[in-house]
This record gives sequence, C-alpha cells and structure tokens, in this order.
Amino acid sequence: MKKAVAIFTVVVLVLSMTVGSFAAENNRRGSMNASSQGILGMTVATVLEDGQNRAEAIGDNAGKAERMAFRSAFAEKFQELEALRVTSRENWAAIKDLNDEIRTAAKELRVKNIELDEKDMNDIKVARAAIETVRTLISEWQSDKKELWKEFKDAVKAKNTEDAEAAIESILLLKQQIIDKQAAMIPLKQDLLKILTDFQVRTTPAASAL
Repeated sequence: MKKAVAIFTVVVLVLSMTVGSFAAENNRRGSMNASSQGILGMTVATVLEDGQNRAEAIGDNAGKAERMAFRSAFAEKFQELEALRVTSRENWAAIKDLNDEIRTAAKELRVKNIELDEKDMNDIKVARAAIETVRTLISEWQSDKKELWKEFKDAVKAKNTEDAEAAIESILLLKQQIIDKQAAMIPLKQDLLKILTDFQVRTTPAASAL
C-alpha cells in the first residue's frame, strides 16, 4: 500500500447543518485521522443532493393555484413539465440510493479507522470535485427556476399571457438542464462508490491473504 496521506482537507457546504451540530462534528473529528475526516466530510456532502431533491419538489409546486387558472391555456406545456418531473424524481431516487450506499461504505471505513492510500484519496478528491460542480449548477438552476415561477405567478395575476408563456418555457428549459445534470451526477456517484468498495475489498483479511 502506498504511503497514507498525512493531511486531506475536504471542503463541505454545511448550510443545512445547525451551528451546534457543526461544532459537535468538529469535536468528533479531532480524534480522527486525516482519511477519516475526508470520509466523514463525504458522508455529510451526500445529504446535499437529498436536500436538492426536496427543494426541487417544493419549487415546482409554487403558484399551484395560479397555474391551475392557466391550465387550459398551457395544457401542453404542463404535460411536458409533468413528464420532466417524473424523470427528475426517478433521477433523484437513484442518486439517493447511491448516497445511502456511499454513506454506508464510508461509515465502515471510518469505524475501522482505515486510512486510504494516496491514490485512493486523490481519486475521491477528483470525484467529489466533479460532483460538487454538478451540485452547484443544479442549486443555481433551482434558484433561477424559483424566480421564474414567481414571474409566472405575477404574469397570471396581471393576466399577461405572453409573459406567462415565456416564463413557463424558461422553466421547462431549466428543468431539462437539471435532469441532464442529474444524469451526469449518477455515474460520478457510482465512481465514488466503487473507489470505496474496491478499497474495502483490498483491505479485508481474505484479500490480503491472497
């Protein structure tokens, strides 16, 4: 096994964590080795996609009453949106399943206090950076879509069909972009899981004896 990395710092967005839980987590990390800290950070990061899933669902329910009033005028657009929602929910479900597997695999390594070697840690760092890029884009587009739903609602109140149609068209475009990024995130998550599971296999007594 290559020399273990002495220090590996993983920057994790913790907006969803309370100050108290963050402080408690830091206290626990003080007794962990560098690899364990990185693994723990990774398990926290996987929660973010689950939060994005919830934000996506909430965002698409904005202005429901107003949309109903325009349903007859935009029936085709709402059918397109519903089809995209189905695909989006399926993608989030797949990502959540992978997150659960990643957290389980990371927990096993952390509990056993196993240090990943330099190559594995670098592979994890690269995979997580790619996932973070995708996650950030999805978050930005979710915020943009939320603003577009507000524009749609305002257009409905003003009985401005042209602006309402422009808003729903932009919403459909963003929804498809989010779906495309979800699809791109899935293989990245699979790669990350494979790094962890492969390392576990290599470090089991049975594997070492061969």
